[in-house]
Amino acid sequence: MTITTPKLKVLISGAGIAGPCLAYWLARTGLNTSVKIIERSPIPRATGQAIDIHGAAVEIAKKMKLEEAIRARTTTEVGTMLVNSSGKPFATFLAGDTFTSDYEILRADLSELFLEASKKFDNINYKYGDFIQSLNQTETGVDVIFNGGSKETFDLVVGADGSTSQIRSMILDKEALKDSYNFIGQYVAFFSIPSEPNDSKFWEIFNAPKGLCMMTRPHRNPSTKGVYLCITMPKHGICDPVVEKAMEGGTEATKRMLHSYFENGGWKAKQILEGLDKSDDFYMAKSAQVKVPKWTNGRAVVIGDAAMATFGVGTTLAIDSITEI
Repeated sequence: MTITTPKLKVLISGAGIAGPCLAYWLARTGLNTSVKIIERSPIPRATGQAIDIHGAAVEIAKKMKLEEAIRARTTTEVGTMLVNSSGKPFATFLAGDTFTSDYEILRADLSELFLEASKKFDNINYKYGDFIQSLNQTETGVDVIFNGGSKETFDLVVGADGSTSQIRSMILDKEALKDSYNFIGQYVAFFSIPSEPNDSKFWEIFNAPKGLCMMTRPHRNPSTKGVYLCITMPKHGICDPVVEKAMEGGTEATKRMLHSYFENGGWKAKQILEGLDKSDDFYMAKSAQVKVPKWTNGRAVVIGDAAMATFGVGTTLAIDSITEI
């Protein structure tokens, strides 16, 4: 007589970094798993900043046989350079002495690598343009209602939907959520613009007055470069009502706001703002730290930035958190 192991149904909310990585390892456990990943965005998000991984996250990538692919997509950045309004450097740091690492890669590229690695398994399925409306835990599973009204029961639900996670408040109790999300008082816009022949391979940073900062970073694709525009408040936790209203108004309203803030910013402001208007990978977010006293509650868990967003090492922690699960 053949004994069949009951199928373990898992729902993961979020198809960025942590979600696909967890799905990959669940599929490799040898358990009879069925993994469904939902993503609010209608398509895979091809935006975001250059990120790096190190330590345990690199070892995990090696076990997934992705190290060579990651190295092939690194940004070619050679270090960090602080410049004045004329573009003259006053401090230069080579890779290894700064935030630039051997595994510096665009977020979209790393996400795509994890996505493709997970899609090799027949028991992993993706659905875009959907999200969890509500969930209810019972003794035998987690009943989920999706945005479209459909219902399904899972053995395990995972929130991997980023620092502004909507699932976090559905999974954790009020005590665990207390002071869990901490806005550090900074807004960052990410987008690509055409490169110029004299562009350097350094991460160039120019700090302007009134908490404004412009940065450019090289891409492996020589025809484009990455831009970061930062608006930093004088204290942690303070919001800028003008920025908040613009972000609520959508992409075009946010771009107009950035024009008003940076048009007299000096350095490469003119070139950057011209590129901003034509950019099709624009994304702006609030920088925040997330810290919760526990990740799990019954049959539900939060991972990655939804559980522990930490400025500068979020991607490494997101990947490393998979092993903890």
